[in-house]
Amino acid sequence: MSSFVLRYFPAHSRAETIKAILSYTETDYKYETPEWPQQKCEQPAGKLPVLVEILPDSSEYVLSDSLAIESYLVDKFKLSVTGDSQIIARQLEIRYQIKDMFEA
Repeated sequence: MSSFVLRYFPAHSRAETIKAILSYTETDYKYETPEWPQQKCEQPAGKLPVLVEILPDSSEYVLSDSLAIESYLVDKFKLSVTGDSQIIARQLEIRYQIKDMFEA
């Protein structure tokens, strides 16, 4: 079974939906707050949030960008809606509205 590390600033913002997905799926994870800007160059594309999945063989899968992380977790935990185009569109609409709130 994989374990996870979520890296983000000590703020309520772009990592909140990721934390909600991990909580909903009852997935344990470690939360790290990198020293910024000192550790910026150690993050993919120099940005946060970052999700590190430690796989059972101890290898790591590192992913950055809040929407990419959310999509990955939704797929991994089989949370996505399938089949009905209108329901799928509504799911995306809600997600993009959340994104817009952080960018407003």
